[in-house]
Amino acid sequence: MINKKITWFLTAATLFVTSGMINSSPVRAARISFTQIKKYNRAYNHTAKSFTTVDGFLTADSWYRPKKILNNGKQWVNSTHHDKRPLLMSWWPNKQTQINYLNFMNNNGFGPNFSLHNNDDSQNDLNVASRQVQVAIEQKITSENGDTSWLKKLITTFVNSQPQWNIKSENYNYNDGFQGGSLLYGNSKLTPAANSKYRIINRYPNMQTGKIGYDDEGQSDGNEFLLGNDVDNSNPVVQSEDLNWVYYLTHFGDITQHDSNANFDGIRFDAVDNVDADLLNITANYFKQEYHVNQSDQNANNHMSILEDWAGKDPNYIEDHGNNQLTMDGDQHFAMINSLALPLKQRLSMKHLNEYTIVDNRSNDTTQNRAIPNYSFMRAHDSGVQELLFQIIKDKYDAKFNGGKINPTYLRKALKIYDADEKATNKKYTYYNIPASYAFMLTNKDTVPRIYYGDMYTDDGQFMAHKSPYYDAIEAMLMARIKYVAGGQRMRVQSGLLTSVRFGSGANTVKATGNAKTRTSGIGVIVGNRPNLKLKANDKIVLNMGAAHKNQDYRSVITPTSNGLATYSNDDAALVDNQSIKTNQKGQLILTGKQLKGYSNPQLSGYLSVWVPVGASANQDVRTNSSNAQRSRKQTFRSNAALDSQVIFEAFSNFQSMPKNHSQYENVVLANRVADFKKWGITYMQLPPQYRSVSGNSFVDATTQNGYAFNDRYDLGFNSPTKYGTADELANVIKTFHNNGIKSLADFVPNQLYNLPGQQVVSATRVDMNGKPIKGANINKRLYVANAISSKNNYQFKYGGAFLGELKQQHPQLFKTKQISNGQRLVANQPLKQWSAKYLNGSNIQGRGADYVLQNPADKRYYMVNHQHIYLPSSIK
Repeated sequence: MINKKITWFLTAATLFVTSGMINSSPVRAARISFTQIKKYNRAYNHTAKSFTTVDGFLTADSWYRPKKILNNGKQWVNSTHHDKRPLLMSWWPNKQTQINYLNFMNNNGFGPNFSLHNNDDSQNDLNVASRQVQVAIEQKITSENGDTSWLKKLITTFVNSQPQWNIKSENYNYNDGFQGGSLLYGNSKLTPAANSKYRIINRYPNMQTGKIGYDDEGQSDGNEFLLGNDVDNSNPVVQSEDLNWVYYLTHFGDITQHDSNANFDGIRFDAVDNVDADLLNITANYFKQEYHVNQSDQNANNHMSILEDWAGKDPNYIEDHGNNQLTMDGDQHFAMINSLALPLKQRLSMKHLNEYTIVDNRSNDTTQNRAIPNYSFMRAHDSGVQELLFQIIKDKYDAKFNGGKINPTYLRKALKIYDADEKATNKKYTYYNIPASYAFMLTNKDTVPRIYYGDMYTDDGQFMAHKSPYYDAIEAMLMARIKYVAGGQRMRVQSGLLTSVRFGSGANTVKATGNAKTRTSGIGVIVGNRPNLKLKANDKIVLNMGAAHKNQDYRSVITPTSNGLATYSNDDAALVDNQSIKTNQKGQLILTGKQLKGYSNPQLSGYLSVWVPVGASANQDVRTNSSNAQRSRKQTFRSNAALDSQVIFEAFSNFQSMPKNHSQYENVVLANRVADFKKWGITYMQLPPQYRSVSGNSFVDATTQNGYAFNDRYDLGFNSPTKYGTADELANVIKTFHNNGIKSLADFVPNQLYNLPGQQVVSATRVDMNGKPIKGANINKRLYVANAISSKNNYQFKYGGAFLGELKQQHPQLFKTKQISNGQRLVANQPLKQWSAKYLNGSNIQGRGADYVLQNPADKRYYMVNHQHIYLPSSIK
């Protein structure tokens, strides 16, 4: 309530204004009433030039040109086209907002020293106070020589403070996805440029037809909304643009360097279960047409595609569609976590690790071309890393943090805790038994292993600058893989220990005698997850190495010690340390209870030993080359020894530091260290997403600038470097890899775009991650200002759709095929040069509030000024 002193002041102010003392001409000013002031604050005219709008709609941040301005707070003068003022200087949607505005301005030095409340204050008093604020603002503008940039910042701060115009009215939810909520775009007669007849959401592999394709206990296995602006990959224009983009990546060297040796060889497909599955078929058909990957193993293995497909039934979908990409063995990934990586009390049995995989039967795996072709991994740039850091932040610094907007200071502190935890015996956050997981994975048959950079080097710090505690063990296994891992496989669980045997080159069974290389190849692994393991002295663990290996000395590659894992790169080093055992007449390698016990140290929580035959030459290589023999075109990839000989290196961490000088850029480092990758037997480098990141802290991708938070699909470091280097350095490292027999995968990220620079008004509804409307949400088919327009001055505008004509000419069949989800064909004559809402499904909520697009509280009509409609607040009309 306004007290007596303030009432006196407002009464005096009323007299002050109405008496004309506000004007340098008392005679003229005496005629100015509040009605006249209101008249001067009205819009100069009703043309769009007199307003700042979004698509013709007035927003809480809109400015307009009044008929007159109060020069220096004293004299009314005619406005010019330079003299725009905030709409909120003269209009408010309700009394409370006006009160909030006056209090805000008063606190910032514009107005008398009073405090306003709600219905205790008369509208007349509020109007008088509003005029006083206007006088003070105009005086400030005059003193700043007409500059209003300070006022724009002030008004924006006020708008952001009001619930109806900020994230509070968007029903932000800490637990609703990574970024606290999603908006689904719809159609409205008021937004014709943003409307679409597509937006067919949730058509990931297990729902491509709109119905669950594989029985998965009623689970649909995916969701549409993940991060940023969600791209509508059901729109045939977007699908065609996706094809154009894949062509650009696989011809990057041709297009930018006129050098095909700098082309990416294949792709890693990001977030498969968050995009329209038509893209799987489109990219598969492109690789078939362009590289004939379904005609020979050599073609397929030279142009590999791998999927980030977490859903349980994705392998079935991939198999039914011809194994055109490598699905990931998610079952095996989670089995390694559950049996080896978790704290002791949470670990499942070694039997679980043995059985939980998409490969049917490793207990006696002697066949080829039977298993679903796949790749396996222990951790990735986000999985097994990101969520652990999030937990540290939540435990130590921000109890409400769920992985959304991230504090960079907290992240840096969390990484220090994370690094120290990896070096601890009793870990609180990081995974146990990373080396044991790799020993298991790198020796398995019927899978392509993927090595994660952050398991060999620290996740943070400059690229490849600091080795992890697990580096030596993983390197030893990679080098042993080249020399020894071949042949059939037998896996068993004995006394709680998992034993895995590869029989050697040319040998598929225990009974096979094999050839000369069989004798010097093959490998045996023993893995346990109990640090308190203690067998009886006469207990035995038997590794049936095969008849070809009878009466043969075996030596250790990895053996456990109290202080960690000892590794041996050659026969001599192991024999000096007495790390050898001889097989018996049956080819059995037998370890007794005296030799087996559990260990607990930073590298091992349980047991691990790896054994190989003595006598292999220093340059022995048991890998199998891919055949160029023509075969049935029914499927692309086949699980055989040639595919098993591939090894992928995921060459980045989300959290590696920003380079401080040229030599630290990843692409420069990679080119200089190519000898290491060749030594380790790496055949494919999964390069990080090279796209230029946006900045900000809306999600970890933007904070770390890892390449996933981008708004230009085609900018791979032109003109200035990304986190990983320049486009020229990218081309150079790809060529360097090629010259050393290593191929490169581009990261294909079709799900999202971040921070598009242009605004657009759309009809939006607050939804969950599956696009289902949230009951009671404030935003329900409401007009909303979204960042949905891309620039006309970027590489998307240059390259978007640029290759579709050439593609249609070279591969017409690609444009004749009807897609499954939408029943439409690709189009070559509608290049997508500029993104807008009609090509998007929606977005994460952006903090503008449910009422940011202004409307009349009485009739709910939106205020707008365009060539078709004029509807303004009465106070400025």
